[in-house]
Amino acid sequence: MNCEIKKKSGMRRWMSGCLAFVMLLCMATMTVSTEEAKARDASDSARSGAEEELLVIETDILEQNEFGSATLSIGSMELLDAGFSFGDTVDVIFENGSEYIDIPFLSGYYVKRGDPLLLIYGQEAHPFVAINYGRIFEAANLSKGMKAEVRMHEKGKAADIQRLNNLEYTNERTDYAELENAEFANAREITVGKLKPGTLFRSSSPFSNEIGRAKYVAAFIEEQGIRTVLDLADDEEKISGYADIPDASQKLLDTGSVILNRMTADYLSEEFETKVAEGLTEMSLREGPYLVQCLEGRDRTGFVSALLGALAGADFEELEEDFMLSYKNIFKITKEDAERYDLIISSYFVPVYTAITGTGDRNLSGNEMQQAAQAYMERIGITKETIEKLKERLLN
Repeated sequence: MNCEIKKKSGMRRWMSGCLAFVMLLCMATMTVSTEEAKARDASDSARSGAEEELLVIETDILEQNEFGSATLSIGSMELLDAGFSFGDTVDVIFENGSEYIDIPFLSGYYVKRGDPLLLIYGQEAHPFVAINYGRIFEAANLSKGMKAEVRMHEKGKAADIQRLNNLEYTNERTDYAELENAEFANAREITVGKLKPGTLFRSSSPFSNEIGRAKYVAAFIEEQGIRTVLDLADDEEKISGYADIPDASQKLLDTGSVILNRMTADYLSEEFETKVAEGLTEMSLREGPYLVQCLEGRDRTGFVSALLGALAGADFEELEEDFMLSYKNIFKITKEDAERYDLIISSYFVPVYTAITGTGDRNLSGNEMQQAAQAYMERIGITKETIEKLKERLLN
């Protein structure tokens, strides 16, 4: 019994010794671990500080683009390589003291009307600071060459906005192998309401090669026998700078068959309304078939097409379907992508419909749609005689 106790007592002494050794080892390890942790924290802090320094970019204003936005001198890839990503929010500070704090950095105009953003659109070589449907150059009193600073505000803060709205496309025909040439060019006949068959068409630009679709639109023009083009993207100065205009498109220019009616995309502005009135008034004096186009054939063309469709008595669903075909042709967005499809309708089409009809009511009859379109046209300065002439040329 005592022997057993001794063994146990010896075991206790052995275990006590082991425990003491382990505790000393743990304390030493903890000391080393604490020192390593401090070192890692210091390293992480230094690295974080370096990253913070990298995420402040000094640049200047390269130019004012056609929509009144401030194009920055820094290259698009240079900005992305520095650590800025679509979905971040940034601060943009201009030399004159104008500041835009905590604004989203996105790949499209995915903000509410009147809101500012930093943007790289499509294949643009430079980012620009913009106000959606506004002119930041005037609002902030900016000038070419003015210094600007872009700072990271919060990483990923606008990631959900970017994810849902992400409207990206390429200019490579092979990336749209599933589309016909006309679809790739976003070219089609508008067949809503009481429009005469073979009379009204829409497309991307048949003149500018910026998005690589001009030659396909030119082929479409020949196929459809287009006699008058309402060009919402160009004026004399701009169109004279295009190289390699396709033959069919150049022929229309040479014969005076193109109404150069360059306009802003801000469809609620007085400038936009004035240009719509001028373009449609001139169009009423010309023979069809007619083609309405801008650069992509989506925004400015989308509004004018919806307006003429409403004049033809088309209902909400007809106009929506034609409007959304552009998003299928350019961005491959269909009803199967329900979340984004519905978002585009609510964010882009419904505001256009409301601006034309003066109401959000989606159940207007054909006669009510026509009356609403006529009221809009009269309000922006189109005479009743011109409206009747348009109806005579376009409608059954």
